[in-house]
Amino acid sequence: MTENTHNISDQADPVLPSILFWSCLFLAVGLFATVLLSPKLILVHQLESEKNTLKQKRGEIEQRNRFLASVGNALESDPEFTFEVARFEMNVSESEEQPIDVKPVFPGTADRMQLSTPKRRIEWWLQPARLIARDRTLSDICLATAAILVIVAFALFTPRRPSNPDLPFTGVPEDNL
Repeated sequence: MTENTHNISDQADPVLPSILFWSCLFLAVGLFATVLLSPKLILVHQLESEKNTLKQKRGEIEQRNRFLASVGNALESDPEFTFEVARFEMNVSESEEQPIDVKPVFPGTADRMQLSTPKRRIEWWLQPARLIARDRTLSDICLATAAILVIVAFALFTPRRPSNPDLPFTGVPEDNL
């Protein structure tokens, strides 16, 4: 009864080494992915920023086109407006006229206000990604740290066979196929 029996206190708790093993591996993968993906993330951010700028310019151009179309319609359909535009363009004024500043009255000018620039979100990851992508030494340090974490995980936190053959193996059982 005594030789094969043992207390649970004789064995190391298998949960803590497993947690440490997987934590080291996940941290190593995170460091490797950071170094690998930082340049791509910066490129995607720059392209999205350029896309937003072009989208804003497109909106301004569409708004200008609508305005010019309304001016064109007014020129075609309103002879008084056409006369006033021609007189303004030729800088002809009657002697008794005094210019008065007024808001434009033809259609589409109410919508012609300046488009507000969208507020740029500052991503929390952008500055570290730029730093890692541009600094070769820092990216090498991250890769070396990832390699060391993998070595530490496999060297220190993997289950081992007991040195005493009388104690049962607490690690991964072998398949008997």
